[in-house]
Amino acid sequence: MSTKLKAIIIDDEPFAIEGLKALLIENSDLEFVRSFENPLEAIVFLKTEKIDLMFLDIEMPELSGLDLLRSLETPPVTIITSANPQYALEGFELDVLDYLVKPISGERLTKAVSKAKEYIELRKNSSTSTTYLFLKCEKVIEKIMLEDILYIESLHNYVALHTKMKRYVTYNSLKKLEAELPEGKFVKIQKSFIVAINKISAVEDSHVLIEKVKLPISRSKKDEVLAMIRKG
Repeated sequence: MSTKLKAIIIDDEPFAIEGLKALLIENSDLEFVRSFENPLEAIVFLKTEKIDLMFLDIEMPELSGLDLLRSLETPPVTIITSANPQYALEGFELDVLDYLVKPISGERLTKAVSKAKEYIELRKNSSTSTTYLFLKCEKVIEKIMLEDILYIESLHNYVALHTKMKRYVTYNSLKKLEAELPEGKFVKIQKSFIVAINKISAVEDSHVLIEKVKLPISRSKKDEVLAMIRKG
């Protein structure tokens, strides 16, 4: 029996929350945790609670859904729920998984949840035996050995993989690439950087050192990184 995905709703309209909540409760793949009318309260909650899936409205008075996403270090898998489709492009640039236009049908929600479940399972089940990635860099498909990667850097719509010998740039997102990496070997240290744990030579107050390159590390990630280093 597969584990249910823990889900929350963030929307300033109580009526919209109740309608979506009813659909989520009916879905056997989900465990509805709670809803928030105030996005600022949701941010506080997400800093301490592990949530798999977030249904997020865009137009809210205290803080827009897009600004909420930008404020989170590692947001849950996110599905936008909005009456206005105009934010779709900006949402996908922030790595949202899907975009549901209100009113949301049960059928459309089911498809979005299935998509989220597949994505999350892929991320969890990334084989530790994987030793390489194939990525399109300009017009060439490059084979990049995982053991050669020092760190990975987000460049807006592109991602740069840094190795000792070369820098590979590919049209991708950090979130999607993170899902392809084996667990326990790489860690996101900040919104824009993923590093190879065994390539870290030092951890300072606000930086990690890799091959004499200083990369910023967030306070919330420092303890996790140190624990992974000790674990080996």
